[in-house]
Amino acid sequence: MHNLAFKSVVRNRLLAVFANLPVGIPYAASKPLLKKYHIEYHKFLGQDGIDTDLPTRIELLLLNNVLGKIFFYALRPTFVRVHWQTLTHWDLLNASSLRCSVSSLWYTSS
Repeated sequence: MHNLAFKSVVRNRLLAVFANLPVGIPYAASKPLLKKYHIEYHKFLGQDGIDTDLPTRIELLLLNNVLGKIFFYALRPTFVRVHWQTLTHWDLLNASSLRCSVSSLWYTSS
């Protein structure tokens, strides 16, 4: 998101695609979705009802264990502000690399 690992934006995006493999949901390289989500996160940090990373009351009740926290931190950005999502070639690369990775794991574990 901050593009600090490399001087090149392309290399930083490729790193994001690689780092996204263990998560299982292809959203790390999506600039339109994550950039606006990330900027809004910093802009409204800690403000209830606006901060996109603060849980709602229902989330507090349902997601109060380890699996719930994994869901909250790994999958929630895919459900928040979905109307921002515009698919790019980076999203397609991210999704296809994730699909290949999961297929490889499934094939080798069978």
